[in-house]
Amino acid sequence: MDIIITGATGGIGRCLVDCALASNTTERVYCRYRDEQKFRNLFGQRNTKIVEEKHDARYLEESSSIINELYRNRPQSLACIYTMFTIQPIKRMGTYNTEELKDNLYTNVLDLMVLTNALLRFRQECSVQLRLINIDSGAAYKPLEGWAMYSASKAYVNMILKTVQLENPDIKIVTYEPGVVDTQMQEIIRKTDEKVFGQVDRFNEYFRKKQLHRPDEIAKDIWERFVESWEGIKFNEGYDQT
Repeated sequence: MDIIITGATGGIGRCLVDCALASNTTERVYCRYRDEQKFRNLFGQRNTKIVEEKHDARYLEESSSIINELYRNRPQSLACIYTMFTIQPIKRMGTYNTEELKDNLYTNVLDLMVLTNALLRFRQECSVQLRLINIDSGAAYKPLEGWAMYSASKAYVNMILKTVQLENPDIKIVTYEPGVVDTQMQEIIRKTDEKVFGQVDRFNEYFRKKQLHRPDEIAKDIWERFVESWEGIKFNEGYDQT
């Protein structure tokens, strides 16, 4: 199986790349990232298993080196794990500027739509077994002050993937809710002004009481349940510590 991981330098994404590199059943790992220096620091100059793509969603193009490599390699089975999302900017409606709105939607929604559209076309043309795994958030299901763009984009992505599932019932699709994970996103949340996000104290308490899940635990759970096997019973799945 070949694996695509978007957000390959982030907490869960980085740990998923580690899982893929350690796996004997993964032939190639297609890594999409934004920060090249961070990628180099994590994974070195070159790993024979890695097909890499530095990507800025603000400058979307029809061509993608990952998609081109897929057509060249033509794997029989392929999994794509979407972890590239941003919570920024955390601001109240009425205070955004247009560029902030665009940047959030490019990264969280449009980029995923373009990639998914290309993967579906590739699947049709090359008869590949495809599975799509999305990192979900409770924010997709309830409004949170200061999180309008993040919450809306997560809900948007869920509806996209539900529609893909409806149109392609033979594709394995799951949206996985990991809970509160110790990542850079949590650091950003904890530094938010209480006037913008009134629940910031709750997230600081999670941190103080060591109630954050480790990203390597989440990555291992995703890998074992949805890459090495398939335990997706329903569209929405979550992290179960038991």
